[in-house]
Amino acid sequence: MKKLITMALMTLPILFSSNIFAEGFNDNYLQLSYSTNTDKFVQKLTNFEGSVEVGSDFTIIGNYEYSEGNWKDPGENESVKIDSYAFGVGKSFSLDSNTDITSSLLRVNYSALSKCTKDSGVDCTSSYSVNPYKSNYYIASIGLRNLSKSGLETSLNYSMWRGGKLKPKSTEIEIGVMKHINENFGIGGRYAFLNHKSKTYGDWTETGIFVRRSF
Repeated sequence: MKKLITMALMTLPILFSSNIFAEGFNDNYLQLSYSTNTDKFVQKLTNFEGSVEVGSDFTIIGNYEYSEGNWKDPGENESVKIDSYAFGVGKSFSLDSNTDITSSLLRVNYSALSKCTKDSGVDCTSSYSVNPYKSNYYIASIGLRNLSKSGLETSLNYSMWRGGKLKPKSTEIEIGVMKHINENFGIGGRYAFLNHKSKTYGDWTETGIFVRRSF
């Protein structure tokens, strides 16, 4: 958490920098990212996301994420592979030509396929009552982004995970930095902290890199 606060303090001066990039934002893109996670159950994530502007500062957003992880419980080893699909809408509010307030609402559908093996080598996958486990939930986000004259885009987002079949009660803070190499390509990184308001799951941090192709 201290690392997150430090990064946020470093990011805020850039967000409000007066040295801005004249062309503004482009929300027509495809993006591929890879992340690692400190969660007990999921440690590696690959995400493919697309966004299309539809007018009046609205965007349609969709993404697919494949994640996997493994862990050890007393007497057995377990693993999981998860396919997640998200679809929703975004809306930005311009503060000036290169600083926006952003918002989005996404519905996430996912399927988790688990595997269990006892220390003796015996398969215990049948012990799961439901496998694969399928569920859904919603993510509502609000944030701030800025694009500098040098082509450095920075963002700070706050998200809530709620509702659906899963009914999570989680909040996430994410910091992102992306360098626009030119009008069509960018590369960046992100750091996120998620707090689970449930005793079933622990808090985690996630660090990732991504490449973006804009259109």
